[in-house]
Amino acid sequence: MRSLALCGGGRRAELRRARPEGLDVQLYQRLLGASFERLPSVLRRFHAQGGGEAECTFAVRRHAGPLHGIVARAAGLPAVTPSTRVVLHVRVDGEREVWTRVFPDRELRTAQWLERGRLIEQAGPLQVAFDVAADESGMRITSRGCRVFGVPLPRAFAPAVTAIVHGVANGWKVEVSIALPLLGTIGAYSGTVVPA
Repeated sequence: MRSLALCGGGRRAELRRARPEGLDVQLYQRLLGASFERLPSVLRRFHAQGGGEAECTFAVRRHAGPLHGIVARAAGLPAVTPSTRVVLHVRVDGEREVWTRVFPDRELRTAQWLERGRLIEQAGPLQVAFDVAADESGMRITSRGCRVFGVPLPRAFAPAVTAIVHGVANGWKVEVSIALPLLGTIGAYSGTVVPA
């Protein structure tokens, strides 16, 4: 697996240069509009800077059933652990952001963009549409639909993903859960994120 080290100011300058001229408002600012200013200051700074890095400490859980484990592995979810270090790297690519989460046993890379007022996150052929609500405590991110190779999945087969983000003094706490209608929760991770 490719390792990803935290980078200094030179890398941040390179991340900003990847942004097209004249496009100064970042993805989450466009997504949230006036609600962006309600976010805790640490979240506002991270999402307004145009890419960045963070160190995370997460606990990873999976449902105990054998079928749940097969689905979790197929979905690329990391191994179960009470505590693991994760490196987060966010790179701006035009109007999109590329989020890379480096776990000890795997790398999860997704692309995010704005489409019809919703956040879209893509991993391989899977695209999930999210509603994002912001307030003084942080954000609540809830999936509202899913496409595979551009074809909408019926709700009976679409994954349900929720993320709760709470700002704290030097970063934020996050809880992410992934479930399937017929299986329930297949995996989840939670912990703290501290920007570099």
